[in-house]
Amino acid sequence: MADCCRVPPKMLRHIGRLQSDAGAGTFDTLGQETNNWTNEATIHCMVKPLSGQELEIARQLYAQAAYEVVCRYRAGITTRHRWNFSGRILNIGYVDDFDTRSDVRMLCKEDAPTA
Repeated sequence: MADCCRVPPKMLRHIGRLQSDAGAGTFDTLGQETNNWTNEATIHCMVKPLSGQELEIARQLYAQAAYEVVCRYRAGITTRHRWNFSGRILNIGYVDDFDTRSDVRMLCKEDAPTA
Protein backbone atom coordinates (compact mmCIF):
# COMPACT_ATOMS: atom_id res chain seq x y z
CA MET A 1 0.00 0.00 0.00
CA ALA A 2 1.34 3.42 -0.91
CA ASP A 3 1.75 6.07 1.76
CA CYS A 4 0.42 8.82 -0.52
CA CYS A 5 -2.71 9.39 1.56
CA ARG A 6 -1.08 9.40 4.97
CA VAL A 7 -0.73 12.56 6.98
CA PRO A 8 2.96 13.50 7.38
CA PRO A 9 4.25 12.75 10.90
CA LYS A 10 5.10 16.43 11.53
CA MET A 11 1.38 17.25 11.24
CA LEU A 12 0.50 14.91 14.14
CA ARG A 13 1.62 17.44 16.74
CA HIS A 14 -1.28 17.23 19.19
CA ILE A 15 -1.30 14.64 21.95
CA GLY A 16 -4.74 13.50 23.01
CA ARG A 17 -6.24 10.85 25.20
CA LEU A 18 -8.80 8.61 23.56
CA GLN A 19 -11.46 7.88 26.15
CA SER A 20 -14.34 5.42 26.26
CA ASP A 21 -17.49 5.37 28.33
CA ALA A 22 -16.90 3.12 31.34
CA GLY A 23 -20.61 2.77 32.03
CA ALA A 24 -22.08 2.86 35.52
CA GLY A 25 -22.83 6.56 35.28
CA THR A 26 -24.33 8.50 38.18
CA PHE A 27 -27.04 11.14 38.29
CA ASP A 28 -26.46 14.75 39.30
CA THR A 29 -28.81 16.95 41.35
CA LEU A 30 -30.85 17.82 38.24
CA GLY A 31 -31.37 14.17 37.37
CA GLN A 32 -29.05 14.14 34.36
CA GLU A 33 -26.71 11.21 33.90
CA THR A 34 -22.98 11.84 34.21
CA ASN A 35 -20.77 9.30 32.47
CA ASN A 36 -17.53 7.86 33.77
CA TRP A 37 -14.78 7.95 31.15
CA THR A 38 -11.65 5.80 31.08
CA ASN A 39 -8.47 6.50 29.12
CA GLU A 40 -7.84 3.90 26.42
CA ALA A 41 -4.71 5.35 24.83
CA THR A 42 -2.57 8.45 24.45
CA ILE A 43 -2.20 9.18 20.75
CA HIS A 44 -0.47 11.73 18.53
CA CYS A 45 -3.00 13.30 16.19
CA MET A 46 -3.90 16.39 14.19
CA VAL A 47 -6.77 18.62 15.29
CA LYS A 48 -8.06 21.06 12.71
CA PRO A 49 -10.98 23.46 13.14
CA LEU A 50 -13.29 23.39 10.14
CA SER A 51 -14.35 26.50 8.29
CA GLY A 52 -15.92 27.55 5.03
CA GLN A 53 -16.56 24.87 2.46
CA GLU A 54 -14.92 22.16 4.60
CA LEU A 55 -17.47 22.88 7.33
CA GLU A 56 -20.43 22.70 4.94
CA ILE A 57 -19.25 19.38 3.51
CA ALA A 58 -18.54 17.95 6.98
CA ARG A 59 -21.97 18.94 8.24
CA GLN A 60 -23.55 16.74 5.58
CA LEU A 61 -22.04 13.80 7.49
CA TYR A 62 -22.33 15.14 11.04
CA ALA A 63 -24.56 18.16 11.64
CA GLN A 64 -22.64 19.47 14.68
CA ALA A 65 -19.14 19.05 13.23
CA ALA A 66 -16.67 21.76 14.20
CA TYR A 67 -13.30 19.93 14.20
CA GLU A 68 -11.55 17.26 12.19
CA VAL A 69 -9.23 14.93 14.12
CA VAL A 70 -6.81 12.68 12.23
CA CYS A 71 -4.66 9.94 13.76
CA ARG A 72 -2.90 6.80 12.60
CA TYR A 73 -5.12 3.77 12.11
CA ARG A 74 -6.43 2.26 15.31
CA ALA A 75 -9.09 -0.42 15.20
CA GLY A 76 -12.23 0.07 17.23
CA ILE A 77 -12.64 3.86 17.31
CA THR A 78 -16.37 4.60 17.26
CA THR A 79 -18.73 7.42 18.12
CA ARG A 80 -18.91 6.02 21.67
CA HIS A 81 -15.41 7.43 22.25
CA ARG A 82 -14.23 10.97 22.82
CA TRP A 83 -10.94 12.91 22.81
CA ASN A 84 -9.48 14.77 25.77
CA PHE A 85 -6.85 17.38 24.87
CA SER A 86 -5.65 18.84 28.19
CA GLY A 87 -9.19 19.37 29.41
CA ARG A 88 -10.76 20.22 26.04
CA ILE A 89 -13.33 17.54 25.23
CA LEU A 90 -14.12 16.62 21.62
CA ASN A 91 -17.03 14.21 21.15
CA ILE A 92 -16.73 12.04 18.05
CA GLY A 93 -19.74 12.20 15.76
CA TYR A 94 -18.44 10.51 12.60
CA VAL A 95 -15.53 8.12 11.99
CA ASP A 96 -14.07 7.61 8.51
CA ASP A 97 -11.83 4.54 8.65
CA PHE A 98 -13.28 2.69 5.69
CA ASP A 99 -10.73 -0.03 5.04
CA THR A 100 -7.79 2.39 4.75
CA ARG A 101 -5.54 0.98 7.47
CA SER A 102 -3.48 4.16 7.31
CA ASP A 103 -5.33 7.10 8.87
CA VAL A 104 -8.57 7.55 10.79
CA ARG A 105 -10.44 10.79 10.20
CA MET A 106 -13.10 11.87 12.68
CA LEU A 107 -15.56 14.74 12.76
CA CYS A 108 -16.02 16.08 16.28
CA LYS A 109 -17.79 18.77 18.25
CA GLU A 110 -16.39 20.44 21.35
CA ASP A 111 -18.22 19.80 24.57
CA ALA A 112 -17.96 21.09 28.09
CA PRO A 113 -15.66 18.96 30.27
CA THR A 114 -17.39 16.51 32.59
CA ALA A 115 -16.24 14.30 35.42
